[in-house]
Amino acid sequence: MAVPKSKHVSSAKKNAKKNAFEGDHVRAWLSVVSTYQRCHEALSHELRPLSLKLPEFEILMGLLRLGAQSQQQLASNSYVVKSHMSGLLRQLENAGWIQRQDGLADKRLKRVSLTPAGAQLARQAMQVQRSVMRAMFAPLSDADIAHTHVIMGRVQEALAAREAQRKSASK
Repeated sequence: MAVPKSKHVSSAKKNAKKNAFEGDHVRAWLSVVSTYQRCHEALSHELRPLSLKLPEFEILMGLLRLGAQSQQQLASNSYVVKSHMSGLLRQLENAGWIQRQDGLADKRLKRVSLTPAGAQLARQAMQVQRSVMRAMFAPLSDADIAHTHVIMGRVQEALAAREAQRKSASK
């Protein structure tokens, strides 16, 4: 016996809506991940002539944007894994791009700052980053870019709330 068309269509519409909802989330997730990966690859490639890797670039940008900081502040203000920070700072110091000095109030805390050569390299690297950003955003209108910023801000807020909830639950 055949299922009446109206019941079949109704059930099919519900399943299609559920699958589309899940599919839209998966496509959006993959779009974000893919875009991040392409941006990461493009910037890494463009920084090679400056002999910079992305973690080094992030540290130099943090120092250029915010000035001298403690190693702890720098770790918090950059997109570098904290466990890698000490080794990266040693490499940057050996290259002559940063200097570490004892903190004024606490000699155990090191203040990190750019050397003149590091500041020059950081400004060159910033120009590379801006070039990649211009290419990345070229097909978008100013309104598209502003809307993307708003949407990604909401996504970040949702993830921050989830992290806070997780931390609260683990106490």
